[in-house]
Amino acid sequence: MSFVSISDVHIKDIGDENWLILESFLDHPLTKQAKTIYFLGDIFDLLVGSYEEYYQTYKKFFEKVGALQRENKRVVFVEGNHDFHFEKLVSTYLPGSLYYESKFIDIHFGKNIMFCHGDDIEIGNKGYKRYKRFVTSNFARLLIDNILNFNILDTQGKNASKKSRKRNKQRYTQPDNQEWLKKRFREAAKIQFDKFGPDIIICGHSHIEDNTYIDGKLFINNGYVPISKKFIYGSEEGVKLISCVLD
Repeated sequence: MSFVSISDVHIKDIGDENWLILESFLDHPLTKQAKTIYFLGDIFDLLVGSYEEYYQTYKKFFEKVGALQRENKRVVFVEGNHDFHFEKLVSTYLPGSLYYESKFIDIHFGKNIMFCHGDDIEIGNKGYKRYKRFVTSNFARLLIDNILNFNILDTQGKNASKKSRKRNKQRYTQPDNQEWLKKRFREAAKIQFDKFGPDIIICGHSHIEDNTYIDGKLFINNGYVPISKKFIYGSEEGVKLISCVLD
């Protein structure tokens, strides 16, 4: 049975350009045919915690994914660095969905496939890793669930997201930086291949589209979807990048 995967769409609101690309993915014939749909993090530009306001903001997303579930699709979420601690939201509005905080291995067509957002396998970037450990810690979860309110978190989160986009604009758009990032993520993938032995690794986070073989094993990344406009499709015939937008 086939699967589809997408990450790094960064929708800010229903109706924005990024949402329209994500909607094209959700409505794509290959998504309609797939048995499993993987959302590998940073689907949302900001969704931290399980606040009801996020459901209201992204209601159409939850409704469309719910409709896919009712067609017997298996739906899997993985936390990104822009969307995390929202397991209760998923369990409430998309019951039966699977939710992972970090990388995991699933089996398709007799192959072990590692699915992850990508920041959990990235090498280097120590400052970011310290930040990620804190914001995904049990202490941060306690603050989000019991102390901070939506308005405070949303305001602070949007400011942080804006700064992150500004800080990473050159990192993600300059050709030399893209090649450097691509090389580093390939090195990170090789470590995972050697340590855990998957046949394929699918990830995002780098915002750099990639589709290569490392020691005979496939490493694939759909890139920054607002630019690449691609998702990943897997079937018995192989795993490949597909355009979200039909001709």
